[in-house]
Amino acid sequence: MLKLNKKLLFFLVLCVTSFCVYLLTLSRTVYWEDVGEFITVASTLGISHPSWYPTYTLLGHFFSYLPFSEAFNINLMSAIFASLTVGLIYLVSYHFTKKHFPSICASLISAFSYTFWKQATFAEVYTLHLFFFVLGLFLLLIWEKRNEDKYLYGFCFIFGLSLTNHITSILFLPAFLYLIFKNKKPSNKNYIYGTVCFILGLLSYLYLFIRARMDPIWNWGEISNLQDLVYHISGREFFNLTKMTGFFESFSLFFSNLFINYFWVTIIFLIIGFVGLIVEKKKKLLYFLLLLISPLLIYVLYYDPGAMATHFLPIYIIFAIPMAYSFCFISKKFVTKPIFNKLL
Repeated sequence: MLKLNKKLLFFLVLCVTSFCVYLLTLSRTVYWEDVGEFITVASTLGISHPSWYPTYTLLGHFFSYLPFSEAFNINLMSAIFASLTVGLIYLVSYHFTKKHFPSICASLISAFSYTFWKQATFAEVYTLHLFFFVLGLFLLLIWEKRNEDKYLYGFCFIFGLSLTNHITSILFLPAFLYLIFKNKKPSNKNYIYGTVCFILGLLSYLYLFIRARMDPIWNWGEISNLQDLVYHISGREFFNLTKMTGFFESFSLFFSNLFINYFWVTIIFLIIGFVGLIVEKKKKLLYFLLLLISPLLIYVLYYDPGAMATHFLPIYIIFAIPMAYSFCFISKKFVTKPIFNKLL
């Protein structure tokens, strides 16, 4: 019970600490790019550009009733989900390291990395996108540990919901399926209940059909049938804006953004963490990271390079795990003092 309380305490402290910083740096008004659109859509229950983000819109409308300006309310939502994500990063890192200090450090490094922190200060879909991603991963890890199917069904619901917020969540599926089938073979009951929960998570797409017929102030595109829905969700109207950037350019952008987000010292810890995972043959975690990173990297090969920084965010966030593991690896190999080993 003490261990659970300590985890909860650190989770709350990390959430509150990061939220306070995000609040101090929060945009008080309309920022640039899509921010004005998202504020308008959330406040008036409109329909934004593809892939429409109905879950973000509905949650944003709830926040629009707060007693502040409309811009501040929707910006605040980003800060709240970013801070919850920080707490979840700690819990996920702790699952793999079983150490509080490394997990706290890794979550704070992620919290105040450049792109993540920036996204936490104005109205955008990415902090909610990352929240669903880390929450889904956390539920799968709890299911694996406790073998209680309710966590698997919770994951299925969250994964469906995440698709209604940002369609690129589909890129997480190979890594998630690996964790599911690596743990155990799901039963027929798991398949049926999981599918039902997944479909329930997708139901916010119905908002698009219903609201489009009400002629909202902001109504991007027309939705009259399933074909229109699939067309816009897939973002096909933006395909003419994309181009094949090439492997070398994409990897160059990936690493340049990595150095923008983290100091060289933290990148050293990241490298040590991966070395530790390889040396200690943590195959399950390594395969999961590979299955997560590969689809995202392949995807950005076909995407506008100017938007790559935000699409790399799930990779940078999950790097918290090897960063946390680096402390454990260093303590095992190089630290002999028991007091430091206990801390690390």
